[in-house]
Amino acid sequence: MSPDFFYSTERILGCFYRISALITTPFSDDDILQKILDEAVDTMGFHRGVICLLDKENENLVTKVVKNYNPEETQRAFSGNLNMKRHDCLVTKVVRTGTHIVLEDSETDPRITPTDRKITSFYEGGTGFYSAFCGPLKIKNDVIGIIAMWYEKKTTFPPEVISTLLTFANHISVVIHNLRLFEDNRQKIKRLLTLQEAVSHLNSSYALDKIHKTVINNALRIGGADRALLYFMDTEKGSYLISNGEEVFLDEENVYHPKVGQSIIKKALDTETIIVQSQFHDPGTTPIFNGYPSEIAIPLRVKDKFKGVLYLAKKHGCFI
Repeated sequence: MSPDFFYSTERILGCFYRISALITTPFSDDDILQKILDEAVDTMGFHRGVICLLDKENENLVTKVVKNYNPEETQRAFSGNLNMKRHDCLVTKVVRTGTHIVLEDSETDPRITPTDRKITSFYEGGTGFYSAFCGPLKIKNDVIGIIAMWYEKKTTFPPEVISTLLTFANHISVVIHNLRLFEDNRQKIKRLLTLQEAVSHLNSSYALDKIHKTVINNALRIGGADRALLYFMDTEKGSYLISNGEEVFLDEENVYHPKVGQSIIKKALDTETIIVQSQFHDPGTTPIFNGYPSEIAIPLRVKDKFKGVLYLAKKHGCFI
């Protein structure tokens, strides 16, 4: 029995266009994957589907989205990952070989394993098995996951249908790859927008009592830092001011001053050069905050009135 693959070239092209356009939408990655799967399943006349992607270590297949699974199947699909070494099933075979699998009669197909029967319900009304297509999602020669779709009756897949399904898989792979590239740059874009906002505030006023909160708050966001200070010299008065983001004050109690002389703040203030040090810092300097070994000091000038340093510190990790 043949499936009701009622589609036209126009319908396929429309589906490709809608999938491609998802990259520019404000949806989350999982929402986009769900919409991709919905488009693929509905356009090609299937009834159910799943997209799984390899984790960063390429050790496990992780279920990302499913379509038309019942609650029990959904729970099973998301309850555990498929380990590439321990689990022998259709989807891990597709990942290992990079080659698609077509099941026209799952009831008699010898490639069905006990793991397949455990993780997926092939039965339709308890009397037969689904027919299925499972294709690799690849970037160049690297498999990044799979898309699998089921038809609810035993069927044959004409060559032109298989060719279209493989085209779908290739197109989906490209979209997922672009999503990942966009995600990698999303934080950089966010930081640039935050920096633009901070610069706008700085340009609107040069009074330290008005801008210090803006500078520190934005610096913490941009740098992903845990602690921050503004250490400024008022060139008109010859006095040193410190801001912790909440208030501007003279360090009359000598909380910071003794440490500043032996810190990267002093270096940046004297050389007007950005100074960065990680946990393996210069033994000739002392961190301002105990337990925050990763530091960065950025020289600042505000309308020639203030000369100072923006100081950020991290408890873990390094500044990149």
